[in-house]
Amino acid sequence: MCALLYLAQDWSLAWTGRELFADEAEAWERGLVFPIVRNDIKYDGETRLRAGDPARLSESERLMTEAVVDHYGHLSGADLSAITHS
Repeated sequence: MCALLYLAQDWSLAWTGRELFADEAEAWERGLVFPIVRNDIKYDGETRLRAGDPARLSESERLMTEAVVDHYGHLSGADLSAITHS
């Protein structure tokens, strides 16, 4: 999940020059973590996140995040990790 957030932030910066959200990724032993979602992540074999509010996204932010999910969402965690580590 955090890899997708990282990629969404990256795409937003590349496309608009603006951050999608005001948080910086932290490098943890198991990969990237954003403090904004850190407390929602459970490492008991399953990742659970509180539901966000997509209504808070602008139309362009929503389209961009959908494009990120469409592009990367089918990849495994290992594949996403390889991308964010390259």
